[in-house]
Amino acid sequence: MIARHTYLFSGPLILLFLYASISKMLDFQIFKDQISEIPVLKQFPSAAAVSVIGMELLTTFLLAIPKWRLSGYYISLALLIPFTGYIVLTVAQESGMSCACGGLIEHLSFTQHILFNSFFILLTSLGIKREKRNQQDKVHALSSM
Repeated sequence: MIARHTYLFSGPLILLFLYASISKMLDFQIFKDQISEIPVLKQFPSAAAVSVIGMELLTTFLLAIPKWRLSGYYISLALLIPFTGYIVLTVAQESGMSCACGGLIEHLSFTQHILFNSFFILLTSLGIKREKRNQQDKVHALSSM
């Protein structure tokens, strides 16, 4: 029963990262062009684009495997926090730079996107807490045998 609850947290994240990576692969040239608009990444847009997609797919895989789920949650945070920071900086600078998220997500306003990402950061944080508790419960159950 405990493991089922973790899918409440990992399931939406799996769908998010799978959808985001597939939409970026389907429109790879557009994604790469959007990446090239980011000053710190414009020197190597192809490598950055492939890396982002690869990390999203890796996160999806790790979140789906119970043994590696905690690692997936941490990578999820490592992706979501900088993405959200980029959006906040873009809004603060009113730079007019586009979102490189792909699919329907790129049509969100910056405020909606910040709220959307904040929800998934919260979901990830709760998933980490739950996964750590599950791991502690397993250790306690084994030690009491």
